Amino acid sequence: MDSAFELLRMLAEYQTVVDPATSLVTRCDNCLPFMTLQLPTPSTRRSPNRPDDVGRLTRRFIPIALLPFVDSDLTTICESISQSDSLPSQSPAASAVKGSNTASIRESEHVLSSIVKASLKLYRLLTSSNDFTIFSKEATFNPIKLHYNFRTAQLFQLVKTICCEIRPPLTLAEKPALSRLWCHESARLFGDCIIDSKESLNFHQHTIDIALTTFGVANEVFYPDSQVRQDRTQNWFANDLLFSYLGDSTTGVYRNGYHEVTEIPKLELLVERSMMTMNSSSSNNPVSMETVMCSDVIKRVLRVSRLLRMGRKAMLLLGGAGRKLVTITRLACFICKKISTIYHIPDEFARRNEMNDDSTDCRKWNETIRAAMLKSIRARDASLVLIVKDAYLNPEAYPYRIIDEFLGGHNLPPEVITYDDLDEEILTILREIAQRKLNPAQIPRRQSVTSPQQALSILRSKRSIMDYFFQCVRQKLQLVVNLSPNDTATQPTGWASILWRYPNILKSSDINYFGSWSATNLSTMAQKCLNQSSMTTDIESILQLSKAAEQIYEITSRFLKDQQTKEARTDVIEPFVKHHQNDNEETAKTTPVWDSFVSPFVKLEPSMLTDHLGLFISHYDTLQRTISLNVARFKAGLEFIDQTAQILKTEQTQAQLLLPEMLEKTELRRKMSGSWEREKIAMDKVTRALELATTLVVTQRERLATVTQEYLDLIKDSRMRLIKLNVHFEFFTRLVKRRKSLKKMTRRTKRLILQIKSTTSVQLTLKELPDDVFVIKFVASRRWVGSLLHLSAVRVPWCDSWY
Repeated sequence: MDSAFELLRMLAEYQTVVDPATSLVTRCDNCLPFMTLQLPTPSTRRSPNRPDDVGRLTRRFIPIALLPFVDSDLTTICESISQSDSLPSQSPAASAVKGSNTASIRESEHVLSSIVKASLKLYRLLTSSNDFTIFSKEATFNPIKLHYNFRTAQLFQLVKTICCEIRPPLTLAEKPALSRLWCHESARLFGDCIIDSKESLNFHQHTIDIALTTFGVANEVFYPDSQVRQDRTQNWFANDLLFSYLGDSTTGVYRNGYHEVTEIPKLELLVERSMMTMNSSSSNNPVSMETVMCSDVIKRVLRVSRLLRMGRKAMLLLGGAGRKLVTITRLACFICKKISTIYHIPDEFARRNEMNDDSTDCRKWNETIRAAMLKSIRARDASLVLIVKDAYLNPEAYPYRIIDEFLGGHNLPPEVITYDDLDEEILTILREIAQRKLNPAQIPRRQSVTSPQQALSILRSKRSIMDYFFQCVRQKLQLVVNLSPNDTATQPTGWASILWRYPNILKSSDINYFGSWSATNLSTMAQKCLNQSSMTTDIESILQLSKAAEQIYEITSRFLKDQQTKEARTDVIEPFVKHHQNDNEETAKTTPVWDSFVSPFVKLEPSMLTDHLGLFISHYDTLQRTISLNVARFKAGLEFIDQTAQILKTEQTQAQLLLPEMLEKTELRRKMSGSWEREKIAMDKVTRALELATTLVVTQRERLATVTQEYLDLIKDSRMRLIKLNVHFEFFTRLVKRRKSLKKMTRRTKRLILQIKSTTSVQLTLKELPDDVFVIKFVASRRWVGSLLHLSAVRVPWCDSWY
């Protein structure tokens, strides 16, 4: 059981508590403990308390059901917040004076009432169903709009920001400026998280309508003189109404230099110089920062710098790839004189199914956030901004668990930071901060209650030191979570799953959505890229080229969106509805799974526009020379054609003048002599004779070739027949000779056999014996006869006749 739960249990059961200074049990008879129970929300940090302990503790309390706030309750709370710092306190001398002081107080109360009424109207417009609604309540849930969670805390924050932080003069003469200020702060607090352009336009339209009706300001007075336009539309607010801490103002300046921006070019020049100064000061830093200034960049820098200057502890920036969110955040930190540290969540987290604290990526994240916390304490006069960028949007990533615990007010686990990581410098700074906050000279009310020695006694244990360390870190460390996926298909499902699983990120962060670049800003980027080059100084040419580049980019973007729509599998809403139709408790506790679109085959970013122009500029000189040469050749060709046409025209005119005279002379010659007709006839005869002779020659050559080929074929056939006859003759000659020799051999053999058989006594020497034995064995075995039988089976022609 943790210490907070144990302290509450002791107060509820025994009305006692342990004094942290003396470690003694002290009675608290006059202490009334108070506890609130809310609906459970999914969280990564589960309480180790057992249900029986919680039930035992809750039975000690008297249950009181709290109904939702009504308009009168919200009005009372908002008025108490606004009157705490805005209205001047009445002293005895001031109460005696009737006149102007009473009138100024009533005037301030009237203006504060207008601010509270306008804020409450806008809050009810966003959270309830009316005849006209900005967001359709009957529409099916869309996971990309999960962060559309407007709470009463934002209503109180709107009133507190205007009345307590900015502190404008609350007079009737300042009503037009106050109405514009209220519109601006409402848009920053509620409208910056809206994604759909139609919803944003609807929101701005209703915001202006509420401001005009509540503050009682006419249209001519509401719009400042510097922003008067001929084509005044409701989109004017989103593009031109700005308040900032940056730059100077000729109009009224509020607290800490907060003022209305009336000259955007000067502010743009200031931001551009700040970016150049940052690049020059961090030349050795491997992280580069380059962006082309346009109105969208200026407005986004103003939005981020406003949150940084107001000391908001966490910001959630939603967008896509190519929108320069990290660059804009770093530039805003530099302008606000804050130290920035960047951490990119790698893709390895997305490929890891189970958490492994010993992995390299988890170790790097722990080292980064540990160094950021220690650095925020060491930087006495400067604040630190930790920028966490995620382009993969995997809810299983390890850093989100740490961020959720940090924003939820919990101490981080030991693998992130322990007491041993705090050196003597950190401990000294913590003691100085505690001494400064509890100094009796600064806080007279505690002079008789707590001494500096007793105040420092809270740092006597390691746990109390770590608690106070995290308390100081949350005051000096600002966290910026940048969710900008590279793939737009993961955009609807990615940050919805993260915000659903880690509610403290959604609850404790100021949400800003940065949409895609508009066509006007793309054209401005192209113009500035062309102006920086030395290719041309003609304004018309630059406008034409920038417009062409912007049109190419828009056409490509539309084509890729069409491709992505065609390749989409299913709607992302259906899995969510089916998932939550089940009333099972286990299913309700799990994180919903949303389907995703098929990613396009190529990513289109605004940096491609600048790369396209850079490639065009790099080849522009060569192209210009080639074009100039081709133009010169074309002009020379045109001149030659013109000269030739003039010459032909002159000759044709002369020919037309001389043609009748030439025809008359020719006709006269033909009549005087008929030689031309005779020559023509003779020429025709000769031509026909030559054609006939040529035809005969060709025919004779073909016949000669045919006869020659036939003669050669006959000679070839005769030679083949002669060769066959010679072969047959030689074969039969040899066959006859063979038959004769076989007959002789047969007769001799028979004679020898008869001679051997007729011999009664064999008188042979040893030398003659083998031959006789061989002859007898040969005759006995009848091998010769068997050979003849074998030849007869083969059916050799000459053998058949002989056998």
